[in-house]
Amino acid sequence: MMDGQSATDPPRLLRKKEAAAYCGVSTPTFDKWVAAGSLPAALPGIGRWDRNGIDAAINRLSGIGAGAAASPDDDFRQWLEANGHTN
Repeated sequence: MMDGQSATDPPRLLRKKEAAAYCGVSTPTFDKWVAAGSLPAALPGIGRWDRNGIDAAINRLSGIGAGAAASPDDDFRQWLEANGHTN
């Protein structure tokens, strides 16, 4: 097991059904959120979602760390740029 991950943590990379369940929504709702840009798309070439990217997006949407979210250095924007998701 990787450092910092407990036996009860979901894996870092999630299939769509797992990612939707992690968010507590149906797969069609998850698809709508991804299409709307509220959640990141699957990682290119992998077809799986990064749990940390999902967390960052939800944090941004819910206002957690709102001061950082307004900054170009926020985690979600860094994740998007690092994974080829630019506007």
